[in-house]
Amino acid sequence: DHEGRFTLSEGRGLTILNLRPGEMVGRSVEEIYARSPSMINSIYRALQGEAHSEVIDVSGIQLDSWFSPVQSTDGQPQGVIGVSTDVTARKQAEDQLQNALRQLSEAYEATIEGWAKALELRERETAGHSRRVVELTLELARRMDMPEEQMQAVRYGALLHDIGKLAVPDHILLKPSSLSEDEWKIMRQHPIYSMQLLSGIAYLHAAIDIPYNHHESWDGAGYPRGLKGEEIPLSARIFAAVDVWDALTSNRPYRLAWSREATLTHICRQSGSKFDPQVVLTFTELIQSPPWERWPEIHETANKD
Repeated sequence: DHEGRFTLSEGRGLTILNLRPGEMVGRSVEEIYARSPSMINSIYRALQGEAHSEVIDVSGIQLDSWFSPVQSTDGQPQGVIGVSTDVTARKQAEDQLQNALRQLSEAYEATIEGWAKALELRERETAGHSRRVVELTLELARRMDMPEEQMQAVRYGALLHDIGKLAVPDHILLKPSSLSEDEWKIMRQHPIYSMQLLSGIAYLHAAIDIPYNHHESWDGAGYPRGLKGEEIPLSARIFAAVDVWDALTSNRPYRLAWSREATLTHICRQSGSKFDPQVVLTFTELIQSPPWERWPEIHETANKD
């Protein structure tokens, strides 16, 4: 009733409280649920006129509880009607499922990170490249208004962008001098190898865009398919600029790293040819704003810390 005392009780669920039907009548909410302040608060919310439902823990039992206020004809509160159902088994099953999904997700992450690390160990001159480009690619994608629900696919794609190079022979991949035309033909197959490798893995289907298309060019002169303009997936257009940025601002055995200014000038000069002009514009704004104006130095410092 409006004073918080039970006027009727029935149902099998009373055994949770070690009570029989009728034993609650006349007793207060505070007395019956002394060990469950959440239940008390929920009932009093209904007494104040708020119909609602929620799952409440009562002595380790999960109760899916529904409450509805009862009012007189003049709108004055008279009491509350409530129903609670034991959903403990269901909640335990849901928790177990969530835990299994979390463990599966962690296994996916470990596998992908392992693949990226395996490629870096093989192609030693690019150590750290995959991890660096992920952060910058995600930030640029957000500034290009890519939906947040696509960010996981972008992250996986950036990590695995060169996974197809695992199929490129060592004498080509690790060659210290310039590649011959025949060797370049083989090297340019690595996006296709990436697609073939990843297309058989269901949870990576959405991540294929970057590994398969990041060597395409805005003007259609790229590879492997010669896509042009917006035929190239946005994530691949975004990654293309980040990939070149990181490659040129990193030391290689055959050359020292370019300066930030020279690299940015190089990317801007290829706006409309190799790169999407809008991507270049947004990337320029990003790389000149805090904290990215110190990239990749801040990334290396964070990793050492």
